Amino acid sequence: MNLSSFEQNDLLWFWFVNIKQVGIITRQKLINAFGHPFSIYRLSDTQLSPFLNARQLEYFHKSKNMNAMAEGMRRLEQENTSFIHWESPEYPEKLRHLPDPPYGLYLRGRLPDPDCPAIALIGSRRATGYGRQTASAFAGRLARSGIQIISGLAEGIDTAGHKGALENGGYTLGIVGGGIDTIYPRENFNLYMTLYEKGGVLSEWNVGVPNQSGLFPMRNRLISAFSDGIFVVEAAARSGTNITVDQALEQGKTVFALPGRITDINSKGTNQMIRDGAVPVLDPRDIVERLSLEGFRFEKNKNDRFQSLSAGLSRREKEDHSETSQKTDPDQNIILELLDEKDPVDFASLLRFTGYGIGRLSHLLHQLEISGKVIQPRQNVYIKVLSL
Repeated sequence: MNLSSFEQNDLLWFWFVNIKQVGIITRQKLINAFGHPFSIYRLSDTQLSPFLNARQLEYFHKSKNMNAMAEGMRRLEQENTSFIHWESPEYPEKLRHLPDPPYGLYLRGRLPDPDCPAIALIGSRRATGYGRQTASAFAGRLARSGIQIISGLAEGIDTAGHKGALENGGYTLGIVGGGIDTIYPRENFNLYMTLYEKGGVLSEWNVGVPNQSGLFPMRNRLISAFSDGIFVVEAAARSGTNITVDQALEQGKTVFALPGRITDINSKGTNQMIRDGAVPVLDPRDIVERLSLEGFRFEKNKNDRFQSLSAGLSRREKEDHSETSQKTDPDQNIILELLDEKDPVDFASLLRFTGYGIGRLSHLLHQLEISGKVIQPRQNVYIKVLSL
């Protein structure tokens, strides 16, 4: 190879993690036996036969085209994608402790700050309106305390958590279950691009690898590994979220869960987790205080408005909250008292309970939506925004 040793090393790792039909476990066995892709590249069929079957051997030899590998890395560069391998200086230390660590990662944006705590905020794809707004509100408060939010860019709780962190100026990392260029669901395209610009998007898989159900459990181990704790907002009794929780427990991470009513399908999983020892969370401070006990220090973020939640609301926040409350229209307060943070109320019911005319009620609800106190999870159905 006519490349410098540094370039050669990058190409060899890129080649090694992109050999078709050779999976993570087999790659790990090869590394354990031979130490480095450079040694593996030079192996004979006799040396490889204990590790690779006939079909894998065929792909192994076809893959040994360094020009093709260089072209692949140029493509990543053109698409603003970084390839990080086991020997890269920026390889995350948290991943080195996994029993099955990834030897190559693909990154758009930036990695989490290793000196700041991180929480995986996860839950049901079929989240309720209450679950989504709770995830967004908690993520926002945690982000303002300097805690990084890790999730999987899926619909439901993941999406709400990412958005809550971004809206509050925090860092969030989305780890996808296919190639670095896969966006699932497609509706998350704008969120993907915002993460790419203001946070990070990470994958264990190269461009062009489609989402596959078998890749999501592998993705979930990375979500857990990057995090210092797992916060589950909503989950059914049997849920893919449980896979991440199991992996978190195996990795020695603290599991937090939001309690819910025993009759709610999306609370059965979280309630079971609490029964089995997860930390119940009623306020973002519950997470901050637990992480503080585990040795994390919460200092002001680079942006001065980020303050530790352990100190509670600042006096200015309290004054703002009090001032806002005093300015609230009394008729708006009547509507807010009728609305719930979990159970939606339809427009017809509000008409009946308040006695207002259609025009007056529509105006009041519109003003409450503008002020961020009320949302419509669906047309003409309203819930009160969770107040933290």
